[in-house]
Amino acid sequence: MLAITGFYTALLGLMLLWLSFRVIAKRKALKIAHGTGGDDQLNRRRNAHSNFTEYVPITLILMATAEASNTSTVFLHAAGATLVVGRLIHAVGMTSDPENLKFRQIGMIMTFLPLLTLAVVNLLRAAQAIMAG
Repeated sequence: MLAITGFYTALLGLMLLWLSFRVIAKRKALKIAHGTGGDDQLNRRRNAHSNFTEYVPITLILMATAEASNTSTVFLHAAGATLVVGRLIHAVGMTSDPENLKFRQIGMIMTFLPLLTLAVVNLLRAAQAIMAG
């Protein structure tokens, strides 16, 4: 079992539900079934949700692959925690009224960092396996 990846996947799954419910609540309050109706807050909530779904899955795949190849548990927890905190900060920054650009920027850096480092780890592990085999 990939317990570390499973743990962060569960946390991020709950965060995705939170982001989804925020979009649904705003839609219900505005009585808008599709699109944004020109509402800036609904647009930002939708964008926070979609941005989350663009970056989180590939990062979790990279984490699972790294964990399966016996990458350090400390590194995996650091990557997972950074991703979780980064996604939370980004969502808060994007949906604040007024929008908090600094939080968005910090959140994206904290998203890119684990994405980049996990990609590099996986490339190195794959290169080692290819060279050994």
